[in-house]
Amino acid sequence: MYRSSIRFNERELSYYAINIKPDKEGLLEKKGAVRGQGYRQRWFRLKGNLLFYFKVDELQDWESTGDPVGVIILERFRVEDTHSDSQPFSFSLSFEGDLSRMYSLKAFSHQEQKGWIESLSSASATVNSIIGTTWELCPQVVKKYNDCTHSSSYEKLKFRMYELREQVKLYSQTDTVT
Repeated sequence: MYRSSIRFNERELSYYAINIKPDKEGLLEKKGAVRGQGYRQRWFRLKGNLLFYFKVDELQDWESTGDPVGVIILERFRVEDTHSDSQPFSFSLSFEGDLSRMYSLKAFSHQEQKGWIESLSSASATVNSIIGTTWELCPQVVKKYNDCTHSSSYEKLKFRMYELREQVKLYSQTDTVT
């Protein structure tokens, strides 16, 4: 089972959660971790690969409620559209190697759901800087990569590296990576 060994100072993390300029933020419904527990409204703030969530008061104000209720570290994860008639605008987060925890979330419109899925899909550090200008040689690989919008950055990087290897083999007629 994959477990993160990252340690955070709770006070610093809380300060960061409240004072950051988020990449995305908004109201979502989050299903509780206990089986049978329903959805609760939470204010979410995404910054990099950290997804903070806060309680909201009756006016849907998160700032008056204080510190975040939790933080989800978005590494080796998958975001999936789970929209159905009974659960409209829903999506989930699951983690590679840890089948015991899945986060079920719901937006309030299709547009919000799509926005969150896109933002979460690219939440981890971008890998464009790692690969650099190699992509200019392989435009068809870029299209395949961009079509893979629901994968975590780890999976995207793995996919991109595999595709690049195949392109190098195609252009050089040899397997230069062993």
